[in-house]
Amino acid sequence: TYVLSAQNHKDSNEEAEEEEALFNAGLLYKDELDDYINAEKHWLRALEICERLAKEDPAKYSGELAVACNNMGSLYRNLGQYDKAEEYYLRALEIREYLAKENPEKYNERLVMTICNLGLLSLINEKIEKGCEQLCRAFEMCNKNGNKRKAAEICKLLVKVYVQSGDEENAKKFAQEAERLRKELNEKK
Repeated sequence: TYVLSAQNHKDSNEEAEEEEALFNAGLLYKDELDDYINAEKHWLRALEICERLAKEDPAKYSGELAVACNNMGSLYRNLGQYDKAEEYYLRALEIREYLAKENPEKYNERLVMTICNLGLLSLINEKIEKGCEQLCRAFEMCNKNGNKRKAAEICKLLVKVYVQSGDEENAKKFAQEAERLRKELNEKK
């Protein structure tokens, strides 16, 4: 029996390759074929493998698990399943916050992406204040890390949200910030 179970058990490299293949198949279904059902099926199987690999070797696979969770959040957001989307975004956020503390240069950009995704989800759910808080957090991180292009994108989004919600003061503040960033980016060219 030991020999049989050893033969049936894949090593982590084989599982990582299978996870990558499932992820890529899900991406194909989602992006090229607009087939979210098959994308979900493939990504859930990939997520299962990621979870197992991350338990075995967190240092090596936690980043992949965060990517898988973030992707599931985006998939469910696109399907209108906002509770599931939030659940997966929050899992990705937790992992990415931990990883960014350990290695900010490597993980801050992806952390910002997840925070933005949560902000957008909050806005979709008409939780304007919460969405703006999340987007402002992402903006501050981009500003601190020198990612002016992403900071400017977030500013433009915040301007729209604040204008729509009637908050002229914050709309003006972020419009000025977006203009400042635009000038700085144009000076670099």
